[in-house]
Amino acid sequence: MTDAVRISCERVKKLTKTQRLHDVMARIYEIQKFTVDEPAQEFHVSYRTMLRYLQELSGMGVPLYSEVGKHGGYSLLKNSSFNRLSSRSIV
Repeated sequence: MTDAVRISCERVKKLTKTQRLHDVMARIYEIQKFTVDEPAQEFHVSYRTMLRYLQELSGMGVPLYSEVGKHGGYSLLKNSSFNRLSSRSIV
């Protein structure tokens, strides 16, 4: 394990749940379309944990849309008032 990966893993472990959800939300707004595995690997959490995070974010009003199938995954609804407000407050 490289030093950068070790530091990243240590940082993720020290974050509170609120900080992790904020980081996941910020990342989702950057990438726009993703599968559950992508942010799960990036944040060093299990697939199931990332699903729980996404469900919580959706419950808080983050406009997530899921698509099933080979090219499916999650994406943000494009014309949402939440998108316009959140993109300003995250940056």
